[in-house]
Amino acid sequence: MKAFILAAGLGTRLRPLTFKKPKPLIEIDGRPIIDYVLEWLANQGIEEVIINLHYMPNMIKRYLSRRGESGLKITYSYEKNILGTAGALKKKEKELKETFLVACCDSLTNIDIKKALAFHKNKKALATMILKKIKSPQRYGVIGLDDQGRVCQFLNKYKSEEPATKAAHTGIVILKPEVLKYIPSNKFYGLERVYLQMLEKGDPLFGYLAGEFWQEVGSLKSLEEASKIASKGLF
Repeated sequence: MKAFILAAGLGTRLRPLTFKKPKPLIEIDGRPIIDYVLEWLANQGIEEVIINLHYMPNMIKRYLSRRGESGLKITYSYEKNILGTAGALKKKEKELKETFLVACCDSLTNIDIKKALAFHKNKKALATMILKKIKSPQRYGVIGLDDQGRVCQFLNKYKSEEPATKAAHTGIVILKPEVLKYIPSNKFYGLERVYLQMLEKGDPLFGYLAGEFWQEVGSLKSLEEASKIASKGLF
């Protein structure tokens, strides 16, 4: 199974740290974020990773080339102009021929992808968003699920009956390649727009509630929180 790591962003919420280095290389307890992400994926049995790049791409590539053996085959997708979370996937459509995982390069997690993939297959889902129950899910977008685990609400833009469960989207999703048909080529496009299209068409879009640890690391405050957690070995 391949994984696509979204790492092209400017990291504006982490400024001034990202004035001198890209977000994937910002450190958590003395190690770059990208280290944690790649280690997690390798532990989940992922063998191949595609990383999209835009901001300070050569710095990221140099670091990873010196990082040593990770057990992962790593390739890159450079974007002269940022294409968004969905546009980035469309650019590599020819390489995404089987079910694949998408993850953001701003998370500290040990979520069990094998369990999520089993859920995805059992539900015969086209897409499975990996969710987490947290105190303030509004920060990340509230996802509503029915009693079967099917997504019925997304970011409050789509409303149906009151969902049985509400949780935050971790930014991690399992996708079948058929989802890429919703994405226009060579255009900035976000995955949230794809999800909305799927909801409107009644496609099998599900949400998997993860019980493991997950911490977003996209802001200075969350970076500080993640560093304290990592230093104590609490995940």
